[in-house]
Amino acid sequence: MFSKVIMVGSPVILVHGGAGRWTRRPGWEKRAEKALEVIERSLNAGYSALTENSPPHEAVVAAVKVLEDSGVLNAGSGSALNLLGEAEMDAGLMTSYGLVGAVAATRYPRNPVELALHVALDTDHLLVAGKGADRLAEVLGLQPRGETPPHVRKRYEEMLAELRMSGEAFRWRRLRRLAEKYGVAGDTVGAVALSADGRLAAATSTGGIWLKLPGRVGDTPVIGAGFYADENVAVSATGFGEIIMRAMASLRLAEELRRGAGLEEACRQAVKAAERFGGEGVIGLIAVTRWGEACLAHDTEAMPSGAMWSEGRDVDVRLASQFSKRSV
Repeated sequence: MFSKVIMVGSPVILVHGGAGRWTRRPGWEKRAEKALEVIERSLNAGYSALTENSPPHEAVVAAVKVLEDSGVLNAGSGSALNLLGEAEMDAGLMTSYGLVGAVAATRYPRNPVELALHVALDTDHLLVAGKGADRLAEVLGLQPRGETPPHVRKRYEEMLAELRMSGEAFRWRRLRRLAEKYGVAGDTVGAVALSADGRLAAATSTGGIWLKLPGRVGDTPVIGAGFYADENVAVSATGFGEIIMRAMASLRLAEELRRGAGLEEACRQAVKAAERFGGEGVIGLIAVTRWGEACLAHDTEAMPSGAMWSEGRDVDVRLASQFSKRSV
């Protein structure tokens, strides 16, 4: 397990590009380098919003939109495809000042996190799913997702072909092993932010797991699982959704803080809770407290992530077995 706490003060923004087995596919270094470049742009967008006195929910949405638009990560235009080759996306957002919104199994919007924000601001609901979410995005005039990038379609075809060649019945465990082999499991994206006036926000977005059943919804749009924020902490989770939901990992982290644990210990306990349901290699977390502490933790091979605050930034591919810092 990798964990790190940084004392950053406020304002600050953290982002992640997904906890997974980044090193499994040939050329992973190049892909990780692209992810880090996207993370840097995401940090710049989110931190600029904070320094312009925008509320933290606008900062995390700005940061996550960059991640969704990149095509490099499993969200927005780069979303993993389901068993039928369709992109069904989830996103959620929550703040310490009462905003909550999420969308699930939506196909239309380019930026599901933006639609989640509209659910929070413009509706009386917390979660809108499927065709209803797509219709809402159209009514609001949100930009459509467009065509799936060729490299995403190619990866889908490769994975589907291997699954068919196995000669075995479709099983979730086999799908998980296949996703791990291709190094694509859990590449959810997310951001957490603390504003100068002490307000918190969290946002998470994903295309879900590769070759999932149509209509499957993971942890990302579930309050307390894939995202959570209260008066003390904002959290974004990434990894295997069914396991994160069973552990209610983001809420568990917040509850550990309420019981008096330090931030790093709270992150570790949230990871351990997920491991009780799914073993090792299942989760990553980023979190920031109202006291200006930032934590990054994961039990997977790697998790590209970064933080930006008034005195600097920290951008890395965080490896569980080897921590190699990239200077920026």
